[in-house]
This record gives sequence, structure tokens and C-alpha cells, in this order.
Amino acid sequence: KAIAVIEKRPFTKAGKGEIGLGIGTIASDIFLAYLPVTLRGAYHFKEWVSLELSASYMGCFSDETGDGQVRAAGQTCMRFLTPSYDNLIASAGLTQLRSLTIEEYQVARVDIAPVFSVFMGKFALANRAIAHFDLNLSAGLGLLVAQMPNETEIGRIDYGVSVEGALGLGIRFMFLDLIGLRLDFREYLYGKQRGKGLGTASELTLG
Repeated sequence: KAIAVIEKRPFTKAGKGEIGLGIGTIASDIFLAYLPVTLRGAYHFKEWVSLELSASYMGCFSDETGDGQVRAAGQTCMRFLTPSYDNLIASAGLTQLRSLTIEEYQVARVDIAPVFSVFMGKFALANRAIAHFDLNLSAGLGLLVAQMPNETEIGRIDYGVSVEGALGLGIRFMFLDLIGLRLDFREYLYGKQRGKGLGTASELTLG
């Protein structure tokens, strides 16, 4: 009656490092859509807690203004104008609407955050192998690089850096010691470069 059966998990994280490459989308802006390429590195102090550093590139460092900033494939831009912006410019009969410009573009971000694996387990894969998964939460701080057309000089581009906060929810699937799959959602809150107030960005990444 007092017998307990404990089966070891096939994958352990404590004392190990992790590195991953992913691509995602930020579609929370009505006029701009980003396709960030993300590199994440982490060290797992315990099975349930780790410290993660992530860097994302989602724009392009260009010297152009207007549509050239978001559609210059030769400049490896990872952002695009949405149909909402095109429809606003094309369908408006007013000159002032046709000349609307986007004041701020996200270019890159770097964040560091503790990650807590709140739910862990394993499952059978086609009844032939066992894989490990964990559901995790994160909260951290970082820096956002933004790009803005100069307010006084036409054709000039300015850059600014903002502090941001990041809240995350993710899930990992580990199939082998060196191979896994992860899906991450991040909500960023940052100070705007133009005007006052806070901006938000919702990012979904597969890596």
C-alpha cells in the first residue's frame, strides 16, 4: 500500500544552457506588421527557473523615409505596411490624409528575464518515444531601438532607445537533448519616442 513508483523524465534542464533561433510576427499595429527574427539564450539554474537573454531584429537601418523604410527588400527590412495603411491613403480624397507618415518604426530589441516553468510533464509520442514539455511564464526588462523621420529636416532619420517591460507565456517541447520546439508569446510595454505615453507590441514567435 505504501509503494510509490517514480519514473525519471527523459530530459532534464537543471545546470544546462539553451540557445534557440526563431521567427515570429508582431501584428498589433494597425498600420505596420513586423516579422522579427529572434535569438534566445538561457541558463537553467533549476528545472523550474532560468534566466533568459533574447534579441530581436525586426526592421532595417536605412537612410530612407516614407515607403522606402518598409518596402526596401534590398535593405533586409522585416516590416511591412498593412492594407489598412494603403486603404487609408488610397481611398481618402483629402490631401492631408495622402501625406500621412508613420512617426515611429521598431528596429530591434534586447530583453533579459527570469523564466519560471510552472507546469512540466512528459507525453508519449506515437507510443514509441517519450518527450518532455513545460509551460512557462516570464517577466523582464529590456531596450527597444526605434527609428523616426526627423521632424525638421526632410530625408533625415533619427534613432532612439526606450526602456521596455516584457511579460511572456511560452511552451517548450523537448524531443532530444539538443533538439526542441518552442512557442512564445510576449507582450511589450515601452515608452514612445515621439510624443508622450506608452506603446505596446504583441509578439508571437516559433523557434
